[in-house]
Amino acid sequence: MTPEEMAAANEELQRAYRVCFGSPAGQAVLADLAPFTNAAEPCFRADARMHALEEGKRLVWLRIQNFVHLTEDDILQLALRRPRVKPGENDG
Repeated sequence: MTPEEMAAANEELQRAYRVCFGSPAGQAVLADLAPFTNAAEPCFRADARMHALEEGKRLVWLRIQNFVHLTEDDILQLALRRPRVKPGENDG
């Protein structure tokens, strides 16, 4: 995928996130997800497995927030640092 194609795909994805989570229904979903995903509190747990689980939930929150609030250039830079894996591509 060329950088231009990647930028177009990321712009489309960002628009989708903003439409989804920018609506009143999307805001209600975010309000529900915030406490579940540890949006505003530490997610440390003494048990390493539980800590990993809580950190994974927090990463979902951060991804949503990044796509809703970052600029298109920010998202492109993130995409260039980490190649996107399509479903089924890594099934080896």
